[in-house]
This record gives sequence, structure tokens and C-alpha cells, in this order.
Amino acid sequence: MELIDLQLETIEAEEQRDIARELDTSGESRTLKDIAKGLKASLKNTEGFTRLDALNRIGNQVFALDANKPHNFVTPNAPVNYPHIWTSSWFEWVQYDGSIMQPMVRNAGEALGVAALVNLEDDEQRFDSTVKVDELHRIEQMLAGTEAPFRARTFTGLKAPAWPEAILGVIDRERAAEGRSLYRQHCQGCHLPATDDPAFWSERYWSVRNDNGERLLRLKIIPAGEIGTDPAQSRVLADRRVDTTGLGIDTVVYRGQDCTPLQISDSSDASFAFSLGAVVQETTDYWYRQHGIGSDGQQRMNGFRPNCLQAPGGYKARPLNGIWATAPFLHNGSVPNLHALLSPASERPERFWLGNREFDPVRVGYETGEAAGLTELDTRLPGNHNGGHEFRDGEGPGIIGPLLSESQRMALIEYLKTL
Repeated sequence: MELIDLQLETIEAEEQRDIARELDTSGESRTLKDIAKGLKASLKNTEGFTRLDALNRIGNQVFALDANKPHNFVTPNAPVNYPHIWTSSWFEWVQYDGSIMQPMVRNAGEALGVAALVNLEDDEQRFDSTVKVDELHRIEQMLAGTEAPFRARTFTGLKAPAWPEAILGVIDRERAAEGRSLYRQHCQGCHLPATDDPAFWSERYWSVRNDNGERLLRLKIIPAGEIGTDPAQSRVLADRRVDTTGLGIDTVVYRGQDCTPLQISDSSDASFAFSLGAVVQETTDYWYRQHGIGSDGQQRMNGFRPNCLQAPGGYKARPLNGIWATAPFLHNGSVPNLHALLSPASERPERFWLGNREFDPVRVGYETGEAAGLTELDTRLPGNHNGGHEFRDGEGPGIIGPLLSESQRMALIEYLKTL
């Protein structure tokens, strides 16, 4: 089922004025509520369990609803799988798509995206918000742990879950040893050595330092055209534009791998990526002033990192610790289990159902048959494509390794259970 074409910029000018009047009068709009109900029904089939179009939803909340600019609304069309968050505090780029460097900007931006209130009116309280910046910092500290991992040679915060052998079955250690060799041959070039491998703690991978001298893990961001997976999400930050006139944005953020300073101001055709980063920074800066947090405290709460942003147009290859627990796979959740992920795209299911909690310990993913209350994922739809990241013979975009035999696939799966 395709998304209904419900972009607000296509509605009649008079209806746009009605929406604006409703918002001015009561702070809410019946028209927008009706649109939201229809969109929610459509998104149930487009996103479904375990997935949502996070960035477009945040953009709609901040730049369409909070800013009272309905023409900034776009139909969510780039669903992603909910990312796992263990170890991510220590990545150079902490956002799942490699677009945000500073943990506080990531966390406060997500808070705004799930409807924390922010004042974007032209008054003395502009950028005042209900974002609990101190609580976000406390949560981030819990996730990150008590000691910098490169120094400790381990992660002391939230750890990847261990395969529960008492529940899902004993790991075949002999077969896993064969899989470890396959991992080193075919996987670690992008996903790095396993975290229990001394090679993982090489300065080669931990070459970046934050402003407190702590080393951060630099991960590869693979261009969408090279990895061959669905490109929709990789284009959101690169392509989306927003009207920010009258919002009072006037701040410097930082851009790209080198963190080059970039002045952000109001514009009728502004970059969504950098404007969102600027609004979030203005919001956290307001909170810091409001609560008397000086520069040293701000540095600490910001994770000793600048608000550096990028629209990389690719996907981050993160370490695979705990990968067994993160089905469905690929950034958009279009592959149901590890066995399908290690197979050619032609062997992956075209349609399957999300929301079943019954786990398949052999293929490593959730059961995917049709049942009441589940949502269908149709990989033929834009944003849902399941190609790329393929092990098959030949050369070309999306082929990352040779065709694996069934025995090799099962050996590699057995090893991935150990991570």
C-alpha cells in the first residue's frame, strides 16, 4: 500500500489560511488533526512495528507544527529501523546516520521530535522549551559509562546483550570458530574487528579525540550508491528544504568532517539539516542561560564536542556487538533475519510481517508470518527496498562479498551470536 499523497504544501491556499487562523485562535487545528489521523492510518502500513521515519517526523514537528508553518510539512517516506544505542556514546558521530557529532544536540533534537514544547515566537522567551537538558545529560552519562573505553579497553556503560543460551540454545563453538574466520575475511573491513578482539582497540580506529582528550571511535560511512541499499533515508538531510523566516535563528554551527564554522540564519529555502541543528543548539543554549550553566558546565554536558553536523549521503557501518538482538536488518529493517542478510537479495523475502515477538534462533530474527495485529512490510515500495549489502558472485554496487554457501552462512551466524 503506497503512502497517500498528503503533503500540506499541495492543499489550497484558502485551507492553509484556515489552518493558520485555527492555530492562532486556539493553538490547535481541526484540519491538521484530520490530516494526522489519515496519515497515521497510512503510516501503520508504511512504517509498522520497529520502524519510523525519524528525521522527517522531527522536521514536521519543529518546522511545521512548532513553527506554525504547515507548508513545511512533508509526508514521511524514509522509514528506518529503531537503532540500538549501546556503545554509540563513544562514536565520533553519535546519530545513527552519522549526521550529528554532539550527544546533547542528538538527544535534545529527539526530545523536540516527540513533542517537547519549544517557543519559536518573537519574544524574550524564544527558544524556551520543556526539554529537560539536565535529565538528557544524566541519561547520556549512564549510557556512556564511568570511564573512557579506549583507556579501559572495554565499554563500561550500556553493554550489548549476550546471547541467552539457556533460552535460545547453546552456541556451537566449533562452528562459531569457522564463522570468526569468515567475519575477519568479509565483515571487519567495514564493521571493524569484534569488540573482544585486541585489534579493535587500535589507535587506528580510535584516532579522534574530543575536547577533553578522550578518544572516540571513527566508523566508516559507506555511500548509499556503494552499499546499494535503499537510498531514501540518506537523502533526507541532504535534500529537504524548510522555510525558517521569522524564527530568529542566528547561530554558528559546524559542518563536515573538519567541523568548519557555518553561520545559520533565517531563510525561505534553508537546509533542513543545518537549520534543525541550529534550532536545537539555540534551545539548549537558552536552557544553559536560564539555569546559570557556565562554559565549563556546557562543555561537559555537551560531551566535550562541538555542534558539528553533516549530511553524509550514506550509512554508518557500526560494530556488530549485540547484532543478534537487533532484527530486522539494514537501516530500514527490510531484511527479517541474519540468514536473509547473508543471502543474495533475490533470496530475501519480498513481503513479511512485523510485530511478532516469537524469536527464530536459527535464522536469528523474529517470526515473520502473517497474523492478526501485525503490519506488513512490502519491500517493493520506495523506502522499503531490500537490495544491497549482498553476498553474491559478481561485481557492482551493493555487492560486498562472494556468494556464501549455506554452511558458511550458518557458521557466520553462529559467530555473530557470540558478539
